[in-house]
Amino acid sequence: MSALHWIYLPEVLNDTQFGFCATIHYSNAIVLSLATEYMIKYLKPQGTFVYFGMVTVAGSLFFKYIVKETSGLSDKEKKQLYLP
Repeated sequence: MSALHWIYLPEVLNDTQFGFCATIHYSNAIVLSLATEYMIKYLKPQGTFVYFGMVTVAGSLFFKYIVKETSGLSDKEKKQLYLP
């Protein structure tokens, strides 16, 4: 899943929004790298694996049911997909 958002985000965001998302993504990576050590210590490797598996399944369901298809749309149509 982590590779999919880098393909999809530039299609629907402007440069400022994309920069914000990239900042959040890399900040999350720092927090995750610090937390994983404690997760392995307290949840054991099996629990950590299950946790990351559940997050991956939740992300896959989000992409399947929430994210809209952009194939064949013009740039203007892509930008208007999520407007209220």
